[in-house]
Amino acid sequence: MVISGFNSLTNYTVTAIYDNKNLLTNSPPSIPQNPDAQVDGNYVILSWDASTDVETPSAGLTYNLRIGTTPGGSEIMSPVTDSDDKLCIISEGNVFHNTSWRLDNLVPGTYYFNVQSVDNGFESSAFSEEDTFVVIATGILQKELEERLTVFPNPAFSHIFISVSFSENTDCSFNIFNVSGGKVKQLNSKNLNDDKYSAIWDLKDKSGNRVSNGVYLVQTCFLGKSITSYFVIQ
Repeated sequence: MVISGFNSLTNYTVTAIYDNKNLLTNSPPSIPQNPDAQVDGNYVILSWDASTDVETPSAGLTYNLRIGTTPGGSEIMSPVTDSDDKLCIISEGNVFHNTSWRLDNLVPGTYYFNVQSVDNGFESSAFSEEDTFVVIATGILQKELEERLTVFPNPAFSHIFISVSFSENTDCSFNIFNVSGGKVKQLNSKNLNDDKYSAIWDLKDKSGNRVSNGVYLVQTCFLGKSITSYFVIQ
């Protein structure tokens, strides 16, 4: 820092150079853990665990949320970061000190989200692993699409077989959600023939634990349309 001017106390002009010799650096905060989505109708409440930081108390951290309609996208909410997940502006996170955030009036479809923490020196963590939630469509179109998706046995006890028929030859995957809209597991499909895709689920979540009994839904997408079907695990 360079200062130049007139000192009225000594009646002398002054030019001073200050060089910061402090070798301490600001370490980034930890990545927010356990992102979760609770969907009710056309609104969702997203939440995550508070992060920690060496220099900034946990309560002083803010959070930067990214929400999109495509993987890695920010069509719904932008964090204003660069390709290295660093803030492009000197600012606190876009959801401030909150560890949960609500969005209303969402249209049916699949949404992608993740979150990063920001400390008082505006150093940001990496983003959490991207997660998804689904807002269920209703009406005649959804019923017609559901007829293409088959899930059996229903109710399921040890596994389920999922298949879907497309008139178009395209890759697809199946996402399993609980009734709150939280993603439980993603399954890669196998192409049985030109227009039919399938997968088998062993009723275990992404951590390898068997899910609890109850109502679940399976969802797949093609050509911008979402197909969803409910099933029961006993």
